[in-house]
Amino acid sequence: MALDLLAENLRLTYADTRGGSFSVFDIPRLKIPAGAHVGITGPSGSGKTSLLYVLTGIERPTSGSIRWGDVAITDLSERARDRWRRDNIGFIFQDFHLLPAMSPVNNVLVPYTFGRWSVPAEIRQRAADLLDQLGAPKDRHAVSVLSRGEQQRVALARALLNRPGLIVADEPTASLDAASGQVIINLLFDMAKQTGATLLSVTHDPHLIERFDVVYRLQEQSLVRFDKGTVGQKPVVSRAGG
Repeated sequence: MALDLLAENLRLTYADTRGGSFSVFDIPRLKIPAGAHVGITGPSGSGKTSLLYVLTGIERPTSGSIRWGDVAITDLSERARDRWRRDNIGFIFQDFHLLPAMSPVNNVLVPYTFGRWSVPAEIRQRAADLLDQLGAPKDRHAVSVLSRGEQQRVALARALLNRPGLIVADEPTASLDAASGQVIINLLFDMAKQTGATLLSVTHDPHLIERFDVVYRLQEQSLVRFDKGTVGQKPVVSRAGG
């Protein structure tokens, strides 16, 4: 079930090599309404992936609060955050994080196996059905023999297995040719619309940027509103709001 995602006074800092620290981002407020399709762009190294990790509880912020509906994610223990993420988030990592020696179906089933001893037949069938729906081969003995585009589809199926309220994608079209990238873009939006899930993605792809309801740019530690009409030109920006 999709719910509003609200971050306030969100800061992330890292230690530097001289014993000090530097700021990755400082975001006064970011509200992502339930069911919205939101993109985040910005220069390489600006902290976009770190922002995704913080918003989804993979990494703790230095300060600030994040709420998913009535759940204060930043107040949860690490184990509780893991459970919350398993139940609510479908994350498509840039490098997929697939297990190369496992079959496509078993890779899709990995999120379900956390904390469980067995996989019911209906869940295994859902994994196979998702692979069929996404056009990914399910009868290969290992994902290592698949093309990058096919692996991307397996990763998308895995993210959708638990019917998440929030689908998160980190550079989902990176390293794909234009045709394969367009297929993945269409699949992402189709699946989000089918389930009513919120879609949040980091991307540099102008074709993907054009599809979002709202796009933000992370630059100089700040998150600013990005005018999609300036893709390929100097962006017009304003402070992120809710």
